[in-house]
Amino acid sequence: MNENNILEPLKEYKRIYKSSIKDNANSFFDKLLLKSKVDVNENSILVSNYKKQLSYSDKIKKSLDCVKIHKTLLICLSCLFLIGGIISILFSVSYLNKRPTYMFPLLLTIGIILVFLFILVLVLTLIKMSKKQKRIETKYNNEMQKVNELLNKAYNQIRPLNALYDWNMQVDIINSTVPTIKLDKYFDIKKYEYLCAKYNFKSVDNIDKSMYFIQSGSIADNPFLIYREFDTEITNLVYTGVRTISYYVHGPNGQGHMVTQTLTASITKPGPRYFYKTYLIYACDAAPNLSFSRTESGCKNMDDKAIEKKIKEDSKKAEELERESIKKGGTYTKIGNDEFESLFGCYNRDNEQQFRLLFTPLAQKNFVGLIRNKEPFGDDFTFVKSKRLNYVLSNHSQVFDYYGNPRNFYDYDVKESRNKFVNYVCSYFDNLYFDLLPILNIPLYQQYKSDETIFKKDFESNYSPYEHEALANSFNPKLFAHPETGSRIILKTKLLKKDNKSDKVLVTAYSYKVINRIEDVVVVGRDGLPHNVPVPYKEFIPLVNTKIIEIKRLNSSNSNFNSNINSNIQFKNSILNFKNYVYERGMLAFIIDKEEDFNEEIDKSLDKYFIYEKED
Repeated sequence: MNENNILEPLKEYKRIYKSSIKDNANSFFDKLLLKSKVDVNENSILVSNYKKQLSYSDKIKKSLDCVKIHKTLLICLSCLFLIGGIISILFSVSYLNKRPTYMFPLLLTIGIILVFLFILVLVLTLIKMSKKQKRIETKYNNEMQKVNELLNKAYNQIRPLNALYDWNMQVDIINSTVPTIKLDKYFDIKKYEYLCAKYNFKSVDNIDKSMYFIQSGSIADNPFLIYREFDTEITNLVYTGVRTISYYVHGPNGQGHMVTQTLTASITKPGPRYFYKTYLIYACDAAPNLSFSRTESGCKNMDDKAIEKKIKEDSKKAEELERESIKKGGTYTKIGNDEFESLFGCYNRDNEQQFRLLFTPLAQKNFVGLIRNKEPFGDDFTFVKSKRLNYVLSNHSQVFDYYGNPRNFYDYDVKESRNKFVNYVCSYFDNLYFDLLPILNIPLYQQYKSDETIFKKDFESNYSPYEHEALANSFNPKLFAHPETGSRIILKTKLLKKDNKSDKVLVTAYSYKVINRIEDVVVVGRDGLPHNVPVPYKEFIPLVNTKIIEIKRLNSSNSNFNSNINSNIQFKNSILNFKNYVYERGMLAFIIDKEEDFNEEIDKSLDKYFIYEKED
């Protein structure tokens, strides 16, 4: 057995990987910091001064807010004086030639005093309070200018560090920390073709799904993918409308009254629903004729007593299933580990021999430990094996950002920048590792090794269709959308042609024109009469629009690419020849008007600045 094999992955995570991934992330950051030549002490002093200045400015802001509140209250008080004065004067007039005679001068005097107080308070407020407000505002603006100057200085000071952040840094750290797991820089065409040819892997031709993110890798040379799809489905949307009616109700003795009633009506119309799904797929030849599925056991929200009760109840169910299976000539046979049988909950397996081949006592122990473990995610995964393809769908991966955009780490504070970077790498590892745990828990999966070398050939494209689509989704989708689009957009790609080191790809944007409509629904009210209740709804009319992108992989870091953009006029002009482009994970993509746009001159200008990856 390979010395890098992980026999007890959860135990190894707690014992080694949880701390080592953090240590290696800190070490990686230290190297970036050293390369950037940013003075940490100077940055610390600058950040401290900035925060002190910001705190002082906040105190001034609070004083300013208090003045504004007092000013508003005084203006409101003066308005009350005015209103009271006017009311008193108007009432005094009503007593002008009436008794008691003293009311006229009394009310008049009160009215005049209130009007005088109105003028006095208003004038003092506008003069004194306004001056105070203006003085504090001036001071606040001056202090905030100092705050912004310190902040800009801090950003400029740490700019060399921000420029060094790159795509796939977490990939390098994980690869150096866990030798068993090998993550790729990108999903290359060789691995894609290998998966399709050997494992009948599905292409990305479903127009209801768009590849949003892809990360490929391998365990013991067996390929895996973790990818996020942006999906849509047509579902029934419920729309509701209301109408208020009035009718006369007759009472006794000819008396009656008006009654109102609110009528409600609903209609159901088809419409799109959009959502993201993140999956992990692992391909391996171990137990090639076995299929099964398991879902969450519910143990995540149970204490030990409740889990033990569940195991006893499930054991009886398993015995009953075994008896039924024997009667019907099925293959299900209860395994001799009630705890594993209950918690793993895989009763639909179709090959008992291969199931036991995979789930050795050690594998059973691993799964029981994983499912009982509450941290960091608990039992939140679905595990499906379909012959030689294994699928893992976890709740935690649905909400995690695997994208790893370098901009996520930008900051003005070295300390905070380190926290952002290290925390992201640790979170990335946790989410990925616990998706891989159902695979790693099975020792046999680390003993079977695939052989990709048998698929050496000239491929139709330079890059996999998954990468084509993921890059298309890196653009603002509105750039591809039909002008009348009123919904979200599903992008699909199709290779037009391979052009030397580039792929020309057709991007088709599927969306809907949204038209607001109203449908009358007849509802009978309590008056016994039918009434039309208007129900507003949306009609979705399919739209399609296409554009072409050019994709080329450059052997360049993010900082090198941006440096050429900022400092080399010829390179910048070559890039700006196209208004819209993205560059990530070493992949450059342009939106072009027609296939011929990306010509040899542009290609050669790029060749001057980048060395392309060598063919294996």
